[in-house]
Amino acid sequence: MSTNILSTITSDIFTLFNGVNLISLMIYTVLLYPLVIGFLFKLNSDALLNTIKSLFSTLALLLSLMISSTIVKGVFISDKYGIMDYINTKAGPSISALIQNRPQIFMGTILVILIVIIHQLLKLLIHLISEIGLSPLLQALDNLIKKGGGVLRRIFGVIFQIPRALCYAIILTFLLNYISMLNVSKNLDTTLENSKIYNYFSEKAVMPITKSKLAKSLPNIVGDSFKISNNEKQAIDLSNLGLDNIGSNELVYYNGVTLAQGVKSNDEINATGVTIAAKERNTYDKAKKIYEWVGSKITYDHDKAVQVMSNNRNIESGAIPTFYSKKGVCFDYACLFVAMARANGMKVRLIVGEGFNGKTWISHAWNEVYIPEEDRWVNVDPTFYIGGNYFDNEGFNLEHKNRKVAGEW
Repeated sequence: MSTNILSTITSDIFTLFNGVNLISLMIYTVLLYPLVIGFLFKLNSDALLNTIKSLFSTLALLLSLMISSTIVKGVFISDKYGIMDYINTKAGPSISALIQNRPQIFMGTILVILIVIIHQLLKLLIHLISEIGLSPLLQALDNLIKKGGGVLRRIFGVIFQIPRALCYAIILTFLLNYISMLNVSKNLDTTLENSKIYNYFSEKAVMPITKSKLAKSLPNIVGDSFKISNNEKQAIDLSNLGLDNIGSNELVYYNGVTLAQGVKSNDEINATGVTIAAKERNTYDKAKKIYEWVGSKITYDHDKAVQVMSNNRNIESGAIPTFYSKKGVCFDYACLFVAMARANGMKVRLIVGEGFNGKTWISHAWNEVYIPEEDRWVNVDPTFYIGGNYFDNEGFNLEHKNRKVAGEW
């Protein structure tokens, strides 16, 4: 209910500012406001100490946001250390239900708590350092300001506000990044994608902290290249079709390759898949070994991604070419996982939907594998492997949405 209201309000706001990129306007406002204030009110010796302390407090907030985001991403969302599994197992029913059904609320609460704690610790540390080492510097600046005229004081006023302006812009970008992750509004995602200043701060400041090098450079190609065709050869855009109800007379295409061709295997792939999982005794561990092999052995092919986006139908896609070239895009990772899982007698799905690339939501492909011993389907994303644990982790749905089953075997 509250999510729907928030989505409606957000849509109304973006409709009101139609033709103006509201995100860019917000970022430029917080970026320029401190500079204008610094120029208008100048810098005087009496306010120098307070200005320095205020600047350090802003820097402490930015650092706490970065550190907290890194912890939440690595420890909780990617679940590198199994902490989410432990919490989910040991916590009471209400906490477990919150993690499963409202992971955004749980992660957001953890993020806020960490920011508050780390911010206070950093402020204390900065206060101790400033008391010890800033006195000579402040005295020299004070003497310079007293000797200078109004122009010099205005210049210093702007200079001392530059770090604060950058901090404000980065903090706002962090917040917008997190709000986008909550899937509040499609209009918001589109506006973020079209905002050059947002993308600049995301790439330079946010994504190096919150995402792997691979994930932050994944292009939006899956939705542009997946098609469903019926017997009349009519192409239907994937983004407007619920794939769970594909008829038997319909074929899923990716870049001119049918899904059946994409997941097609051969004796060498089958033998490799069986060998990878041979030492494991249960389906869960076998599937995880295949996920680790595909994720670590295959390199993301950025050149192919560009060609696919240009509708180049002369490049090969699917499990077989990917196995031999050791390169591919998300569809290829998912197809190879399907082929190796099937070689081990597993029930497996190829899923299409959207993944969060660190800035906004992009079209993406991943897998689900059935674990008969536990009677459940497990989420698997071999493309995101180097970004953390994306095999049955509790935070998986925070970075994947609009799941549709393209194929099941």
